Amino acid sequence: IDARLEPPALDEALAFLDEYLDYRRLAAEELSDPALAESADLERRFQWIRELRRRSFGAERAEALFAAEEEAVRVRLEVERVREDETLEPEERRRRLAELEARYPGPMREARARAVSSLDWSRHEEAMRAQGFRPAEIHAAREARFGAEAAERMAALDARRADWAARLERYRQERDVLLESTVDAEDARLAIDALRRRHFTAEEARRVEILDGAPTE
Repeated sequence: IDARLEPPALDEALAFLDEYLDYRRLAAEELSDPALAESADLERRFQWIRELRRRSFGAERAEALFAAEEEAVRVRLEVERVREDETLEPEERRRRLAELEARYPGPMREARARAVSSLDWSRHEEAMRAQGFRPAEIHAAREARFGAEAAERMAALDARRADWAARLERYRQERDVLLESTVDAEDARLAIDALRRRHFTAEEARRVEILDGAPTE
């Protein structure tokens, strides 16, 4: 955000980011309710998150932000019902699933197609690494598939991800030591806050705080 925008758009975007992170934090807190966290009823969880979004952002903004995503969730829920319907003949099941696929919002269908393509390529790269291909050879394969400019962007993304993963791993190791050695909960919280500030920028620290508080599946 900071790299792409200037005031006043920058200030508005950062304010919205704070709102969004507050929404994520509230979601994590409420999902800690065992009745909801342990529920296998995906429909119930979907309705709960839909209502939380409207409480957090208002009906109009929530619709603008999440309408396509929520329609996709409705389709996925219907897909699961069709897949689990043992009364359907195979041909009827395939027909209904094809109809549901066409119901995904246009950008969502394109994103799903890109995701499948990206997943296929990721698996291909994993296989190359497992077979002992060197980074330069993988880079050459990317150039052949996507072009030189895209291959450079992918290499830069790899470097950023590696740096983030390394810093996150160091932080978590130090955090775990703190948690094991600090008895007082408030002292532990303050020490972990200081640890985040030492390892991350202010914006990154907020993201790590969300990651630390997110429920695990």
